[in-house]
Amino acid sequence: MRVAITRSAETDLLEGYAFYEKQQAGIGDYFLDCRQNPASITGRLARTF
Repeated sequence: MRVAITRSAETDLLEGYAFYEKQQAGIGDYFLDCRQNPASITGRLARTF
């Protein structure tokens, strides 16, 4: 499936990346990786409950 990301959404993603990178180096990359593979998030969440 192909998804178009608007400019405002892309700005939000970049701000999210910057926020998480300030928390800990590498977490911003994880944040962006999860955007590309949302199934990885749902799988992890399902295992926590």
